[in-house]
Amino acid sequence: MRAPLESLSPPATDCIELGGRGGVEAFPSRANFILFRTRFVARRLFDAIYEAGVLVRDVSSYPMLERCLRVSVGTAEQNTRFLEALDRALETLETDE
Repeated sequence: MRAPLESLSPPATDCIELGGRGGVEAFPSRANFILFRTRFVARRLFDAIYEAGVLVRDVSSYPMLERCLRVSVGTAEQNTRFLEALDRALETLETDE
């Protein structure tokens, strides 16, 4: 049996709040993922997040998505793990500049 509409997940931007993180700009999303642009080279941020055991998609080679990554919305625990990995990665990249 299919779940009623009320039980569907809220928009991605309600699940993962990227605001206030320097160097990251999230695009509005009503999907199960968030697209965000970074001021860093996307691959460097991707690698730093990946080293923390979190997988995001590097979409920076797609047309008009230079410096962009995409993260899927997961469970609350997975979302928290992503945000922690993102914060550490941003801090590392900031000190490397």
